[in-house]
Amino acid sequence: MRRGLRGLLNLGLKLIYPAACLACKQSMDAGFICSSCLFKFEKINGNEWIKNIPYLSEIDRVYACWYYNPTLQNLIRNMKYYNFARLGNFLGQKAAKEFAEEVFDGLDYLVPVPLNSLKYRERGYNQAQRISDGMAQVLKIPIKKRIKRVKYTLSQTSLTREERLYNMENAFVISGSVNQKKIGVIDDLLTTGATLSACAAALKAAGAIEVRAITCASPVM
Repeated sequence: MRRGLRGLLNLGLKLIYPAACLACKQSMDAGFICSSCLFKFEKINGNEWIKNIPYLSEIDRVYACWYYNPTLQNLIRNMKYYNFARLGNFLGQKAAKEFAEEVFDGLDYLVPVPLNSLKYRERGYNQAQRISDGMAQVLKIPIKKRIKRVKYTLSQTSLTREERLYNMENAFVISGSVNQKKIGVIDDLLTTGATLSACAAALKAAGAIEVRAITCASPVM
């Protein structure tokens, strides 16, 4: 009887979790990431690298937890494009535990960067929402969906810095009150900062007194 239950449990785990590490493809019994790849997470210490990122207007503080090395690149790609939404919760929880206390101190709530409705239908989930969920579980900070994307934007991946900024122009509006609030805007990746800047500008225009951009990863600048 016990063997039968164990077999059912193992089958359930295989259905829930991949059979290999999502970063290196090494065989695993359970989980998303092997211990070797977890060891390759490179934590960002200090914010000197932020000076090399343009288009951070209206953002009061900017934080990224890890460098966007090949391991994080594989994980984030799997999360966004290969239907591993649960990775977002995992990364959000892990980042919340590794960030310094100052990152979230005094925030009224977390706001995930929204997807355009068409992209949401294509993907079936918003990775920034999943990351926010993971962070909120650890930090006990509420999540509010205060930003709405009203413009279908091109993928930022292949655009220049100037094109990214133009791509995000007037892309967001605010839904609900943010007046006099301190808000953490959550996303998976910080590159030029164009998306986060556009979100922050909309929040500030609606009365937010402080906006922090908080992401899982950022490339080495």
